[in-house]
Amino acid sequence: MTVLDQVLEVETANEAAINVARETAAKTVAEAKVAKQTALADATSTAVTTIESATQKAQTKADAEAVNIMTQATKEAAAIKSTIEGRAAELTKTVADAFNSIKAT
Repeated sequence: MTVLDQVLEVETANEAAINVARETAAKTVAEAKVAKQTALADATSTAVTTIESATQKAQTKADAEAVNIMTQATKEAAAIKSTIEGRAAELTKTVADAFNSIKAT
């Protein structure tokens, strides 16, 4: 084998190695792109699920708070109504007593 043959053999080997490296790099880039798209899709899906869950929890909490407020307002309204009815009964009795007192004279 001559030096020229050896040089040609080395160049051919180098060319083959370069081609393999290019193919490997192309595969790696393609795999990275797929991994990126998959990661983005997964992250988006997780974010949507998290937002929906947080929204539902917030709505449930708001609904419970609204029920508590309504219950408290109903109790307060009942107490006010009872006070007004009691006061109305007192005033009615006072008026009736005054009328009866006037009538008796």
